[in-house]
Amino acid sequence: MSRMELQGIREAVDAYLQAIKTGNYKFFKRAFYLDAVVIYAGERDLDKKATPIKVFADRVKERHESGSDSEEIPLGITTSYVGGVANVRLDFKLKIGDKTLYGTDYLNLVKHNDQWKISQKIYDVTRTE
Repeated sequence: MSRMELQGIREAVDAYLQAIKTGNYKFFKRAFYLDAVVIYAGERDLDKKATPIKVFADRVKERHESGSDSEEIPLGITTSYVGGVANVRLDFKLKIGDKTLYGTDYLNLVKHNDQWKISQKIYDVTRTE
């Protein structure tokens, strides 16, 4: 694997983690394509299962503005890529206010104009404390 490609992928993942930690749109913009989608695998209502990135970013920002900070802490990261496509598995601990959730993100990325961006985030929560 090319160190340069891995670094570019990691930059997108780091921007995503900063977006969750801060709620700042500039990090969402760096990490995601404008038409990216977030899918929660645990959602039973299929109409609510896929969320546009703008809606997801608004929820994170509103959480921060209401005083309920959040931070996603990586517990393990596995990256694979071929050409201009990549997949990152990110096992996480997510702190939201007083709650702690554990789960896994699958981030699908595409390289365009020499920059990696997340096109899709699929996640599930496996445990809550």
